[in-house]
Order: sequence, then structure tokens, then C-alpha cells
Amino acid sequence: MKNKLALRSNINIALLLLSIISFFPGSYSIDTWAQYSNAVNGTYSDWYGTGYTLVWRLLLETIGSFSSLYFLQMTLYWTLIYNIAKHYSISQFNYWIINTLGIFFLFIPQYVMRDSLGFIFLGLLVIIALKTPKVTTLRLSLFLLISALTLSLRSNLLVAMIPLFYIFYKTTINKKLVNAALSILTPFILIFFISTTDTYFFKAQKEYPAYKLRLLDISGVSISSGENYMPSCITQNPNYDYNKLKAEYTPASLDDLYWPPDNKSIFYRPDSALNSCVSKSWKTMIIQHPFLYLKNRIIGFTYYLKLNKRFESQEYWNVINWIDPSAPFEVKTISSSIEEKYFDNLNQLHYLPIFSAWFWLLLNSILLCFFYLRFRNTRKYINLDVALVQLMGVLYTLSQLLIYQHDRDFRYSYPNIVILLLAFLFFKNTRRMEEEKLNITPPLVSESE
Repeated sequence: MKNKLALRSNINIALLLLSIISFFPGSYSIDTWAQYSNAVNGTYSDWYGTGYTLVWRLLLETIGSFSSLYFLQMTLYWTLIYNIAKHYSISQFNYWIINTLGIFFLFIPQYVMRDSLGFIFLGLLVIIALKTPKVTTLRLSLFLLISALTLSLRSNLLVAMIPLFYIFYKTTINKKLVNAALSILTPFILIFFISTTDTYFFKAQKEYPAYKLRLLDISGVSISSGENYMPSCITQNPNYDYNKLKAEYTPASLDDLYWPPDNKSIFYRPDSALNSCVSKSWKTMIIQHPFLYLKNRIIGFTYYLKLNKRFESQEYWNVINWIDPSAPFEVKTISSSIEEKYFDNLNQLHYLPIFSAWFWLLLNSILLCFFYLRFRNTRKYINLDVALVQLMGVLYTLSQLLIYQHDRDFRYSYPNIVILLLAFLFFKNTRRMEEEKLNITPPLVSESE
């Protein structure tokens, strides 16, 4: 028995080391380097949130290497995969399925980006919530701390966190209404806490991320209604051209107009006064045309889901496997034969729905219904737990209706993937699952010890 447990640990250690070596030094986008510059300089921004910059800065101060975050993501990723797979014996088919999926989704942790780390933290949080026998002060503090860090990486996980807190609290709070109220309030309290600490403790530079989102809405409703809601603080820009806006606008994204190739944007970059001006026009537009606003959002959302498409499938940013040249120092690209074959084969799958948000929403919805019906038939609450976990994925995607920024980048679907992977915790005898502790074990520590 001990030999089998040691073999299982050794397999995951081997996968971890092979992954680190094969994909080193990782992939870095222009957004990654912006966060790296903040980490080096000790500055913070509300555009990216403080979480990723803070983690990277702490690693730089203790280890001193820019690639330390790559190593952290890879290690935590295989820790997550290990803790999903360890509930099966090495002879079971599901054990190999989980590890195969772990290999398939390596394009996520090799991408040094806040969405990748948020993917991992979210998965570990779910396992912590499921294994908590009773909420103590220490467990609550740790869970809230990791949750706050996760939300600081991606605040649009707000709604998805509600079922997670319900799972966490229900072992201690027997009253369902109280549990539900706390589960709803906690993420909002954490967002308020994050915003406050960003402003007053980290002194984060305000870049007004909602500004571009509101311009997207104002532009769409102005065009569809025939009434110009674009405020004068924007139209006074010498580059502003309504005919260009009307010709090139799409509710899928404002990026091509906001960051045009010639750098002559028809929109000013925001400051406090501009943000306030645009916000006022945005509110007026919604009050006067609420249905056109929703219609514009829904059309854009269909592009986000990729039910409608603006590009050929291979032109979407399905996987990031490059190092952006805007790096503040020279980074050598070391492409192993394994990495090249991996991405060559992966990029051949661009035509499949696996890179579409609708596909993951559908899978989360199917599993939600499956495990809820299973709970109704068996009355085993472990099935209700997994239904709530899948509900996280459904709520996450649906909540993007009002806050999506653009349709081209697949990284916004990372949370749905980890939520689906977590369903493998439950694809076994539910009685055994109820009796087991879902404790988190690093793959570098043998279970036989």
C-alpha cells in the first residue's frame, strides 16, 4: 500500500518537474510585463488589481528572479491536480484522466498572468471549503485571506464566490437563511476591503477600469438610438470622429477603437474628471434607454460566448505561448521539443468548441443539473456540494453579461475549467467521499509519511 502511495506521489513530482523544464521560462504578455514593472517599482494599479503585483513583489524580494512566479504557478497547479487525483487509486481510470487533463491544460499555468494564478487559487479554495469539518477562527481567517487574494486577482469572480462561501459556512451554520445571507455579504465585504486597502494602504494608481466599459455601452446605445450620449468631454478630442465610431463599432469590444494601431484613439485616456463625466452620461443613457442598453450588452455577450464570431477560430487568443517584446530586459526564449510539439498540437484544435465560453457554461450547467438530481434521489449532501461548485461556473459566466470587456481572450474562461475539473472529486462512491477528508497535500510530500 505504501509503495502505491509513494508511486502516486512520484508520478506527480515527475510531471511537475517535466512541466517546469519543458515550458521554462513561461509565456509573458504585455499585461504581464506591466504587472512586473509595478512589482519591481513597488507601485500598484487598480487596472490589474494589487494581488498579482503583491505576490510577484514578495517573490522578487525573497528569491530575486522574475521567473519565480512561473515556478510558483507550476508548483501550485500540480498541487491542485494532485489533490483532485489522489482520491483515486493508481489503477483507476479516473486517476489517469485527471493527470491527462492536467497535462492538456498546462497552457494555463505556463502563462504568467493573474488569471492563471486565480485559476489555481480558486481550485484550492473549493477543496479547502469542502474539507472544512467546522469553521474555526483560524480556518475562517485563512479562507478569507486566500479569498481576498483571489478576488484581488479577478474581482469579476464576485458572484461566483457566493456558492463557495455557502459550502464553507454550512458545516457550522445550520440556519439556511443566515448562511445564505452571509454567503452573499462576504464577497461584497471582501471587495470593499480590497478597494479600501488598495486606495489607502497600497496607494494604487487609479486607472478607472470601468471607464472603457462605459464608453462601450454609450457608443452602442448612441448608434442604435440615434441619440448622441457621448459627453462633450470626449467629443472635444481632436481625434474624435462619430462616423469612424459608427463604422467600426462592435458591442463585442471597444479595444480596436480605444487602442488603435496608429495610437490615435478617438477617446481620451481617463482621469478623475473624465471618469466622472463619462459615468454621468452612462447613467443617463441607461435610465432613458434601459432596453437598448441590455440589447447591446446581450449582443456583445454572444460574442463573448463565441456564439457569434468576429474572427476566424485560429485568430482568437486561445493559448498564449509567446514572450511579448515589451519586456523591460532581455528574456531568452527556450523552446524545448516537448513544448513545441505541445503547442503545435494544441493550436491544431482551434476549431473545437473547447476554446469557447459557451462550451464551458454548457458543461458546468449539465453537471449542475446532474449532481442536483443525484442529490434529490440520494439525499447525500456531497452531491449538493458539487452542484453548488458547478453553480459557481454558471454564475461566473452569466455575470459577465454586464461586465465583459472583450471577446477575443480565452483566459476569461479559466475559472470554468477548474470548476469542471473539481467535479472529479465526486466521480466515485459518494459514501466514501463523505467519509474521506479532502485535505490538501503537496505532491512533494509522500502520502505514506
